[in-house]
Amino acid sequence: MKKKVLILLFSIIFFGFIIYGAAGFYVAYSILKIDHTCGLHENSKPNSWSTKVDAHEYSNLSRSKLRDNFSSNEYHLDEWQDVYFPSREKGIQLNGWLFNYYADRPVVIVIHGIFPNGKCKPESNLIASLLIQEGINALTIDLRNYGQSDTVSNYEDLGLKSYNDVLGAYDFLKRLVLRVIV
Repeated sequence: MKKKVLILLFSIIFFGFIIYGAAGFYVAYSILKIDHTCGLHENSKPNSWSTKVDAHEYSNLSRSKLRDNFSSNEYHLDEWQDVYFPSREKGIQLNGWLFNYYADRPVVIVIHGIFPNGKCKPESNLIASLLIQEGINALTIDLRNYGQSDTVSNYEDLGLKSYNDVLGAYDFLKRLVLRVIV
């Protein structure tokens, strides 16, 4: 009798772990799966982005109205360079838009959020525009797995490796400044 109870108990625990692991895998897969695009903003550029494109997707009415009524044309930028540079993690090529309007002025690296996202989203473009208006240059980048940067995974790493992309952008700007000075 004891043996049957132990086998039953072991079986329940074993199958419980399997079900728990499968449920965890499904949840992680669902949450961390990346959409490598900018969603509805996929073809947006610094001179053509708009918040109206996705205003209908916001369930909060005030946010939806704000996006629908926002005059993004006032913040469009017509001059930028499409740049490529390596991440500090070997073998990963990144893409960015460099807004280098002012010589001998700082450059702020603008980083996007989680999927669907990228430098093509209105938030990155608005930040770049506001920086330019204040006399500060900007570099908006696509982190790995987003936009025009290399895709190395179909899952979000939640920043565990993306910091190397930001450091790669920093290295790129350092090399750019050294070329200008020399």
